[in-house]
Amino acid sequence: GDIRLHDLKLDRCLGCFKGHSSPVWDVSFCPLGYYFLSAGMDQTARLWATDLAQPLRIFVGHYSDVTCVRFHPNCAYAFTGSCDKTLRMWDLQSGACVRIFTGHEAPVTCLEVAPCGRYVASSSEDGTSRIWDVVTGLQIALLSGHSGPVNTLDFSVDGSVLATGGSDASVRLWNLSAAFNHATAKADQFCDVPSESIFQTKNSPVLFVRWTRKNLLLAGGFF
Repeated sequence: GDIRLHDLKLDRCLGCFKGHSSPVWDVSFCPLGYYFLSAGMDQTARLWATDLAQPLRIFVGHYSDVTCVRFHPNCAYAFTGSCDKTLRMWDLQSGACVRIFTGHEAPVTCLEVAPCGRYVASSSEDGTSRIWDVVTGLQIALLSGHSGPVNTLDFSVDGSVLATGGSDASVRLWNLSAAFNHATAKADQFCDVPSESIFQTKNSPVLFVRWTRKNLLLAGGFF
């Protein structure tokens, strides 16, 4: 359950952070630097500072592995996804859970927060991705199309397009503009969003997708 911080220019380890009692599944740096989050098999997430050996906060509440973790763009909140099929939103100052997002029918595999900070996207082993309104805690969109677990997702630079990659060896693009407009008009309902583009790989699961600053999409897996 150790986390190591490396200096890529000097090619050396700057520190080792111990605290998780089981394997660490994910880490995420704060947009401002200095702080980072970790998610572990021990059902906790932790907030760390790069110059301190002990965690600043321990977030307890999930009932199974915490699989993914991300900062909110304002750096005041954190989001976690878990094998207990839920997402949680945490206040970093108090350590309290302020939102629980429920709807997935299998473990949550990954999550990302939209650049605007209003929405969070999550994917799951149930083959779906879902868009949630951070303010209301409601689901605003269901993205179904993958025939297996969805392993990765990422928002485009402007947040209007979501890319997902799955174990069905495909990358899919989803235009979220209609979903955002629908959420504004009908806050108590969510809409089904069809995928606009599908890119097949050579029968290899897609493990990560990332947009560049110029909106080029990178995808990787066991090709």
